[in-house]
Amino acid sequence: MERISSGSSTVKFMSTSSDIANQLTAIEATIDGIAILRDNKFVFLNKAHIQMFGYDTAEELIGKYWTELYKPEEILRIEQNVFPILGETGYWRGEAIAKRRDGSTFNEEVSLTLNDEGDLICVCRDITERKLTESSLQESEQKFRQIAENTYQVFWMSDPETSQVIYISPAYEQIWGVSCASLYENPRSFIDAICPDDLPQFIMTVQNKKNGFDTEYRIKRPDSSIRWIHDRAFPLKDATGEVYRVVGIAEDITQRKQVEEETEKALAKEKQLSELKSRFVSMTSHEFRTPLAVIYSSVEILINFGHRLDEKSKREHLECIQTYVNHTTHLLDDILLINKAETGNLAFQPAPLDLVPFCQSLAQEIQLSSSNHTIVFSDNSQSHVIGSFDKKILRQILINLLSNAIKYSPNSAIVNFNLDITESNAIFSIQDQGIGIPEADQAKLFQSFHRAENVSNIPGTGLGLSIVDKCVDLHKGTIVVNSQLGRGTTFIVTIPLNKLH
Repeated sequence: MERISSGSSTVKFMSTSSDIANQLTAIEATIDGIAILRDNKFVFLNKAHIQMFGYDTAEELIGKYWTELYKPEEILRIEQNVFPILGETGYWRGEAIAKRRDGSTFNEEVSLTLNDEGDLICVCRDITERKLTESSLQESEQKFRQIAENTYQVFWMSDPETSQVIYISPAYEQIWGVSCASLYENPRSFIDAICPDDLPQFIMTVQNKKNGFDTEYRIKRPDSSIRWIHDRAFPLKDATGEVYRVVGIAEDITQRKQVEEETEKALAKEKQLSELKSRFVSMTSHEFRTPLAVIYSSVEILINFGHRLDEKSKREHLECIQTYVNHTTHLLDDILLINKAETGNLAFQPAPLDLVPFCQSLAQEIQLSSSNHTIVFSDNSQSHVIGSFDKKILRQILINLLSNAIKYSPNSAIVNFNLDITESNAIFSIQDQGIGIPEADQAKLFQSFHRAENVSNIPGTGLGLSIVDKCVDLHKGTIVVNSQLGRGTTFIVTIPLNKLH
């Protein structure tokens, strides 16, 4: 071993003068500060160490205690926490707050090693800049978390190559209804939550996620509720322009979608009301104009020429007026009934009703006013069947259907009126031999003021079937129609029987 002097002390190095020169060159060239202490005093310091602590020469520190470079509180910490470990293991690495010659401090990364001869070799580095960077990053991360974890939007970050989720904010648990941990464990669970109908479009949208995306889709939560999600993604690029992260923001837009849907329904309803208004104006201008014109004409004749008419002629005009007043009153009653049904104000008062005699009586009543047609009533009941029905509303259903069957059938035709009783339902069938209903019109059959294209000059308002449909709904029943052009139509009304006996 050789000794090389440094100030008033010497330091041991290995063998030859050539080795010594190479070692000294390497020590002086390193950016790390290197110092050797014996008995807690400096015996060697390289140039980097001297400059790091703000000194000019090694002689200023040679022979002085290491405590020269630390403040009292740091000295106490090192003595209590570092030296016990160093004495036990011979090595310690960590950080310290060092003191420069001018009294300022800096963050120091330190490695301490005890050699076989008891000398302490210290390697240190000024990490102040690194600590500032770490502190800045930590502060930025803290701010990001404060934002991400205190908003109802979901912030997420993923690896563009593996699709591994790197970060997901807590709002994910509120919106998706599952834990963030479950997504970290199984990134596929995110895909599994998307509604099947929306999944193909979502997969197509995110195929090239490195370019970012903006999409909407529905998810199904564990409680089976559906949520609408608006998801936007943005690529993060490194200095070379390569995408190394994909970050995104997902938010619950269910409420917005509901508002949009309600707005669309309102617009559709407004359009429907506008069309209804047009049909109403068209219908009333025709249906009211004709009877009013006839009434006016009969009244004018009676006023101006009544003294010339015999009693028979006068009576004919008065009966004509009465007929058209009744027609107009019936039309107004239908309009008022539709309005009550549309606004939910149509009274529904079910009570016990024996169906067979009720239907028999109704068929006889219609037959008396329709001498040109034959009403054939039949039923499969062997006894009285008493159910719970609103008699007035049920009458409205059957009279409208029977009147239509007569109206659209040729003279002398038969109208079949059948009542079938099952264990839980009353089934009313009305079959005519009339003109039939075009297939294109069948879908609109129960709309107010709608009339089929083939009705020609047969009078009508287009209100009858609309009234029937709403009256059937009040009884929680159903109505279906089977029709062929030129071969007749069958309406089948099924109403729960709700037997009382």
